[in-house]
Amino acid sequence: MKPKPEPDPFAVTFKALAEPKPTETAEADEESGELALSLLEMMSMGAASGLPQERALAADTLLRILPRIPVKQLLAVVERVAIMETPPALLVAKLIRDPRPEVVAPLLERCMHITDQDLITAANEADAGKRRMIARRRVISPVLADRLIALADPSVVLTLVRNPGAAFSHDAFYVLGEVASEHHAILAPLVTRPDLPPPVAFELFWFVPPELRRYILSRFLTDSETLNKILRITLATGGGDIPPADTRFPPRETIEAALSLVTEFRLDEGAQVLAEAAGISRDTALRIFADREGEPMAVILKALGYPRGQLSEAMLKLGSGENAIIRPGRVIEELQNVFDSLSFNKARILLTYWDWYVRKSGPYAPRN
Repeated sequence: MKPKPEPDPFAVTFKALAEPKPTETAEADEESGELALSLLEMMSMGAASGLPQERALAADTLLRILPRIPVKQLLAVVERVAIMETPPALLVAKLIRDPRPEVVAPLLERCMHITDQDLITAANEADAGKRRMIARRRVISPVLADRLIALADPSVVLTLVRNPGAAFSHDAFYVLGEVASEHHAILAPLVTRPDLPPPVAFELFWFVPPELRRYILSRFLTDSETLNKILRITLATGGGDIPPADTRFPPRETIEAALSLVTEFRLDEGAQVLAEAAGISRDTALRIFADREGEPMAVILKALGYPRGQLSEAMLKLGSGENAIIRPGRVIEELQNVFDSLSFNKARILLTYWDWYVRKSGPYAPRN
């Protein structure tokens, strides 16, 4: 007869791991649970049902017996507290510090009467689960959002950005842009937020895939006579007025010379020529060369008045050979479509923002 095998202490089912049972407190008893529900019933009747001091005593008594309430009844308590019009502040503050997620979730996610101070205190507990619950609240103030972002937990930031009820300060969007550039799962939810400022979107352009690049171009760039006037003023303050429409573009030979230098992988020289032609910094031109997808190159060529019929040939040269700066297999037709979708004004605006970012000026200037 074979000996009975010893039970494997690590043989825990996935379901048991995924749905752990709530931890019961050692001193829990049913009587305290029933008493808690009765006290809560008294507190929920409203101002007409009793004196303020009576409701205060009920709340203080409930706070005292809280450790003795069994989990099942405690869950009923927090569900009721979460929907109360005026829940006792001390009781709420105590409950949201409970380490059990099933206890705190109804309050952190749904109770609208928790102060930002209490929520920030709960967020500071180094509990990622609690932080994500807070990030899912129906309404999140800019102050609370700033604190959640500052905790630097990508999963919390992702939950926060996906929440349409989260309000962000202007500076918070720039911080979110930096976080998203390192954690790409945040890019799509951030780019598609209706309150995203254009300067942040133009910087995120460098990190998103082609589909989102097209989305940014169509959503944040527009044409109008007023925009044309503003662009003239902008470029004038950046180093001279814009020449008339028929002479504002550099000689074709200058652009071709820059492209030839790039195909020879003489990037520094090519960047210098292109930067002078476009009125941007050399580092901005080098950043454009470093983008393997090719859309930034289509943007600068549009801004420089490069002939539409010559674009595909130029892009093919930049994407072939051992010195290619555009990745092999890139669909040139998509780059042609980007080029065609842009007016001079749109391309110039985008190029200006990119240059401001590199120079750390305009909306990208240090805020300290």
